[in-house]
Amino acid sequence: MSKIFFLLFSLFLLTVVIFSFFLFFSFSSNSYYAVYTTNGDIYFGKLSYFPRLSLSDVYLLQIPKTAEKISPPVLLHFSDAVWGPEDKIYLNEENIVWKAKVSDKNKLFSLLINQNQ
Repeated sequence: MSKIFFLLFSLFLLTVVIFSFFLFFSFSSNSYYAVYTTNGDIYFGKLSYFPRLSLSDVYLLQIPKTAEKISPPVLLHFSDAVWGPEDKIYLNEENIVWKAKVSDKNKLFSLLINQNQ
């Protein structure tokens, strides 16, 4: 009987530790991350791992192209799209080429922060 109790208690503790780990990653980051996907899109936002990998406060980097030249990049707020999406996207890990934290000393970070105020 005591072995079963010990096993159940150990499983309970393991579950609490795993859940706490995911909560920590879900709520701990106010940092912005860049996510580059297999289709060539680059998204910027606040990364969360729980309950699914997602970005909130999402921006999309677009590089307008004309026949003559490539225009400067444009940073668009995802929720401002014509079809009116929520300001959160869920990411498929298989479609991510890379993800990286945006340095708070970067001009892009300053632009993101200033657009939120």
